[in-house]
This record gives sequence, C-alpha cells and structure tokens, in this order.
Amino acid sequence: MKRYIFLFTGTAVLVFGLILAGQSLKQSVVRVNTWKLQPVTASCTLQCSGTVERANQKKVAAPQNAVVTEVFVKNGDSVQKGEKLFTISCQQTEQEVFQQSEYLEMWEEYQETGVIPEKAQDLLEASKNADEQAVEGPQQKEGLVTVTSPSNGTVNGLETVTGGSVTAGETILTLADEKEIYANLQVNEAGISNVEIGQEVVLTGVGFSGMSVQGKVANIAEEAVQKTSVSGKETVVEVTVSIDDPSEKIKPGYTVKASITTQHAENTLLIPYSAILADEDGQEYIYMVQEGRAVKQPITTKTEYTNGVSTQESLTKGQGIILNPEQVTEGCLVQSVELEEFPDV
Repeated sequence: MKRYIFLFTGTAVLVFGLILAGQSLKQSVVRVNTWKLQPVTASCTLQCSGTVERANQKKVAAPQNAVVTEVFVKNGDSVQKGEKLFTISCQQTEQEVFQQSEYLEMWEEYQETGVIPEKAQDLLEASKNADEQAVEGPQQKEGLVTVTSPSNGTVNGLETVTGGSVTAGETILTLADEKEIYANLQVNEAGISNVEIGQEVVLTGVGFSGMSVQGKVANIAEEAVQKTSVSGKETVVEVTVSIDDPSEKIKPGYTVKASITTQHAENTLLIPYSAILADEDGQEYIYMVQEGRAVKQPITTKTEYTNGVSTQESLTKGQGIILNPEQVTEGCLVQSVELEEFPDV
C-alpha cells in the first residue's frame, strides 16, 4: 500500500514540476517583430519647401525715366509677341543731354588711360550751372515710345496705371508661359552639396491635398541668398524643379513641400534603423534570429539611407533581423512575427 502512495506522490510531483517548467519556459520566450533580409530599393531624400511659379517669366521694364500715357493690357491677359503693352512719354532736358554726352566722353577717356580725367570737376561745375538755368525755364524734348511684348505669354504683376511715373529699369510687368509651371525651392546650404540636376523630386502641398506631383531638378542657382524665417535668418540656394505632369489643381503662388531623392541604390540588403542598438563604446549591433534564439551581431555602417543602412559586413538574404530589440538579450528564446513590408522609420 505504501508503495502505491509513494508512486502516486512521485507522479504528482513530476507532473506539477513539468507544469511549472512549462510556464517558466513560456514566460521566458520574447515575442518580437522581425524583418527578413531581402533586396530593396534604398534612397536618401532631402526635405525642403518653396513655391509654385509660372515658367519662362520675362520682365518688361521702362527704357528710361518717363510717364505712362496709355496701358493696353491688364493682369491675366494673354498676349502675342509684338503686341502693344503700353506707351510712355519720354522727357529729357537739354541739361540731361549735355550731362550724358560729357559723361560718355569721360568714360571713354578713363577706359583708355585708367586715370580719372580732369574734366570731372568741370562737369560738376557745368551741372551746377545747368541746374540753375533749368530752374529759370528748362527746354525739353518729348517723344512717345510704344513698348511691345517680347514674347507670347500671360501678363502678371502689372501695377502701373495711365499717368503714372516710372524710372529707367523699373519693371512694369512680367510675361510668363500660360501653361507651364515650376517649383522654386529653397534648399539650406547644409544640404545643397547633395543636390544635382536631374534628381527626382516629389511635391506635396495643402493647396492640392491628397495628391503628390513628380518632378526633376532642372536648375541650381550659382549663388546663395539670405532668407528670413520664423527661426531667424538662414542661407539657402534656390533650386528650380520642372513638373512632369502639371495639374489644374496646382496654381502659381501655392506653397509646396518637396522631397528630393539625392541617392538611389537598387537591390540593397537594408537594415532598418529600428533594429540597430549601440553599446557604451559606441559599437553598433543588431540581434538576428537563429534557431529560435536571439544572436547578437556587431555591424559597421557602410551607407546611410532614409529608412536604414547598408553594412560593411556580408549579410545573407533571408536572415531574420529583430526590430526594436530593447527587451531582447543574447541567447534568449524569441517568437518571431515577420513583417511583409520594409518597416517605416
């Protein structure tokens, strides 16, 4: 009888031990998301902003100081090359004619000799005397000049009205292509060295919310400029982006956000940033899944892309990389949930 009691007791202890061991083993298994290494297209992007503008803009300026006598167009009008834009009345006093002639002679002499001519003082004195005579009663030569359109386009920026005065070189209006538009971007000086003509660009904006527009870098300004923003002054370079297929929803004057693809590599075994940790010495490492356990693998970054890195170490297609491995330790048991798509940053 005692033998049966011992046998029964031993069996119960064994079963209870197995149950406890199973529960302990179950609790030690870490559930993790993994990315199975496979070739993807890696890219680097640069973020910036800008505005939509009409293409091929040409400024039409006053040829000299004058009074506008008649304006034949208004903003939004489509004009053809050679069509009348406005007429101006050019007025020039005898003193102005005299000064221009003297100045031209002095300038030619200066170019030949490299020495400022003595006539400069005489010219100043003559100018003073002529000014006094002009007060008594200036003699003027008047003439009407008709300014015509230098090209086909749409009239923009016209603010001058009949009877208004204009100065030489002052922009009266601009002409722009009626259909073609482009994006004028402001790229910070810190990133402009990575931008090249021909790179692909994706444009988005609140004015055409819900859609994105493809384009390419068409031109990079040769000089940087200072721009004032809410965060202060910054140095930027203007980058022109041609739009592949302009939509009627995209209008000149809209603000846009741009993503410029500055680097592109196909068939790359990319490690997501979310899989990378670093030790106290700065050595980066990842955890890979091998036979159901987490195995630590030091890595050395080769190239950084927008969503991940390529490494100098040779990795194998199909290897499982543990994502967000903060709770993982070397050799611990893991239960993998494989992601079907490359994880976002």
